[in-house]
Amino acid sequence: MLVVGFFQWWYLRGWKHFARKTFSTLRNLADSFSISLLLRTLFAPYKQISAYGSGGESVQAQFGDFFDKLLSRMIGFIMRLLIIFVGIIVLTAVLIIGLIAIAVWPLLPILPLASVVLTIAGVTFWWTNSIIIANERKSRGSAKSSSPLRSALWWLLRQSF
Repeated sequence: MLVVGFFQWWYLRGWKHFARKTFSTLRNLADSFSISLLLRTLFAPYKQISAYGSGGESVQAQFGDFFDKLLSRMIGFIMRLLIIFVGIIVLTAVLIIGLIAIAVWPLLPILPLASVVLTIAGVTFWWTNSIIIANERKSRGSAKSSSPLRSALWWLLRQSF
């Protein structure tokens, strides 16, 4: 009964809940970056800081105020553009990872059994072979003795594949 209840939850309520949480996270990130607001205020002064003149100042002081305001707007433009760029990258990455996770969700309960069957069948993957070869080269090149736990894990890894 417990196993049946687990699978009912996993493939019905759990999957739906996971998808909702994923899209909720995406919505919260989009709200945090506020890309539409940043686009609307792209040329506003940085942190709304601008130099205010006292009115009847000299031409030199007015030019100084003008360039202070211009510099503040340029810094604001660069900062907002950078935040927009980072926001788009983060939102895209979270969307892609979330969609992959939602698609892989139904396969997760099967993976432990599948990995045991593949190991017994002698299936190896390219990344496991490259790890084994790299570690063999490293162990041949160094005269250091490794810890017993590391040796045991290494032996177990080599026996599995």
